[in-house]
Amino acid sequence: MSFGTDLDGITLKRSLHSKTKQLEVFMAMGPVEEERWERVDREPVAGDPRVDPAVRPPVAPVNPASSDYYSRSTVVRGYDPRFERVVWFVDAVVCSLIAIRFFMKLLGASYQADFVRFIYGITGPLVAPFRGIFQPSGSGNYVLEPESLIAIAIYVLIGWGLVALIRIMSTPRSRPVV
Repeated sequence: MSFGTDLDGITLKRSLHSKTKQLEVFMAMGPVEEERWERVDREPVAGDPRVDPAVRPPVAPVNPASSDYYSRSTVVRGYDPRFERVVWFVDAVVCSLIAIRFFMKLLGASYQADFVRFIYGITGPLVAPFRGIFQPSGSGNYVLEPESLIAIAIYVLIGWGLVALIRIMSTPRSRPVV
């Protein structure tokens, strides 16, 4: 903490407040420091070189009722959207792969192609929990796979729920910490 004066001769107190924007699941994150200035009325101290003794009004000696001074600093953790972005990114990749699978099945992509086998191999376990909800329909290689559409909808809802949980956990408390 440091002190300075403004143009009116009023003392300004400079302090650094910590802000951590959000919980991080995979990466460690330190506080982000933000500089704030607030106006503080401060009595000049005897022998203070900034105060002209000729201008200072005379003061009668007084016994202070209490010489205790209490100061409380608070660290507020702010919201950081990085985890939210990571969750939405992973969700978008998963849903995109399942959408590619859906259109490959719908358009009758040949299983002989390596890329088709790669996509089916990756997305097979992602779509497996939703198999049997509807019967696949189609003729020949052209198959309408509704479980892929249901998987996309469910994974979007799971991503939305995770982002909501991250927001709840990362917002500061509304009551002061004592």
